[in-house]
Amino acid sequence: MKETMKNMNEEQKQEIREWLIRGEGHSVAPMNYYTDMGLPTSFLEPMVKRTWSNFVQVPKGITKIGEDEVSGQPIGWAADKERWVFLLTPEQQENNYIEVRWSTNITSSRIKQIWADSSERSEHLENKLDEHDEDYINYLKKEYDVHPDANYWSYKYNEEYYNYRIEFKVPIVPKVNWENEHVAFDVEEKQGHFLVKYDGTKRTDFINGNKAAWHRKNASKKPITKKAATEWVRKQLDESPSISTMFGRLDIDFKIDGKRRPIKDIAQDYWQQDRDEIEFHKKSIERITATCPDIIEFIKSTKNVPIGWIHERFQPMGYTDVMWNNNFMMPWVDGISSTRVIAALADSLGVDLTEHQTLGRGSTARAYGKAVLNYLEEECDFAQLCKA
Repeated sequence: MKETMKNMNEEQKQEIREWLIRGEGHSVAPMNYYTDMGLPTSFLEPMVKRTWSNFVQVPKGITKIGEDEVSGQPIGWAADKERWVFLLTPEQQENNYIEVRWSTNITSSRIKQIWADSSERSEHLENKLDEHDEDYINYLKKEYDVHPDANYWSYKYNEEYYNYRIEFKVPIVPKVNWENEHVAFDVEEKQGHFLVKYDGTKRTDFINGNKAAWHRKNASKKPITKKAATEWVRKQLDESPSISTMFGRLDIDFKIDGKRRPIKDIAQDYWQQDRDEIEFHKKSIERITATCPDIIEFIKSTKNVPIGWIHERFQPMGYTDVMWNNNFMMPWVDGISSTRVIAALADSLGVDLTEHQTLGRGSTARAYGKAVLNYLEEECDFAQLCKA
């Protein structure tokens, strides 16, 4: 590895240097991300694994997605049957079976038991339960944190402990929030369209149809003129005279070191970034079209499914446990986390990381990266770490 690092060209060394400075501890990238920087395939291949986002495939007729109160298994609202049904996770679909765990599986008991204390046997309580008193049963659900959709099942008096064991049967139903509202996601008709390739039950490739449509739409935009760019800058300054930097679709600096930049310089940046953005979208749709020549017809109508691909609907089950790219879901990545690659690189070079443990993946990766870069500067002819 030391010889490999020494023999890298200057461009690769610069890319490695910048990557180690950034750390990218929260990132998972395909193997070619690292091989493009010059790291050996044989070094990386053993570390590659599939990282899944938390999502489900949406079968036809499902209009809402949730998580089962008892098992945690994904469920969907079958609108035509007006009931919740179990759905399989992508891992379960790929494995072709459901792995039974002690803590969460669809065969979990649907019976929830509570114990209501009583210093003496209360016929009043028993009468309410015998008569299925709705108000009292709802009171018990709220008092003992029972799902509001649970059905009262039975009760039994325990003479030894002077309490009542009351049972409720929980149907297949989504978990609820603190206001007792179902935590469920509406399936948006225009979103979540993917083209997928399979090898047996394993999904091997995908194209996000919505992302492809986004690239195509933006690639066809007309570039802004310099006059329009100047007018845009003046408008921003009129609306926010103290503006310093604008972040978002484009990043524009209105001030440098606290001093206002000339309007023509700001407008030039805006004009150039607009063109760069259009070029980015053009190259992106070109890459997608090279992979799937019929993608444009699919964008026009999802009925036009290209040969060799399968049209599937994917719905994310959350946000923080989903991988995103330009705000579009990445259902899976066959790759390696940046932190793991940096740690493996340190191990192969003999760099001791025991003194560089920190809290959080991001800060840990940056600390690891700095330690590795310090070694590369001394032993493998890498430029000095920027101190700025």
